[in-house]
Amino acid sequence: MAVGLLPLDWHQDKILFAVHAYGAIILTFVGAIHWGRALNSNTLNLFIFSVIPSLVAWVSLLIPVNFGLPLLISGFLLIILFDYQQYRTLVWFQNLRVRLTLIVCSALLFSWLFNLR
Repeated sequence: MAVGLLPLDWHQDKILFAVHAYGAIILTFVGAIHWGRALNSNTLNLFIFSVIPSLVAWVSLLIPVNFGLPLLISGFLLIILFDYQQYRTLVWFQNLRVRLTLIVCSALLFSWLFNLR
């Protein structure tokens, strides 16, 4: 989706918002994975952690995009560190999360850099 920013300068704001909003939704979804785990484990710390990604995503939408996109990228990088600790035995999941995180962070970074020009 970030590639759509290149030829459509006249739609840049709409496309940038779409990339930003999609990133926020995905970060919220990643937090929901931990919410589901917390329901099964009844672990308060996991419950608390599971809502942090959605709060970060929400705040990123309330601030200017030049700060919101880097905040989302930071959120994705922090949660993948947490995931690596939590899912040590699920190598396939770790590999999937790394790939998906690289894709989403690249799209967000590209969009952010394009917006700075």
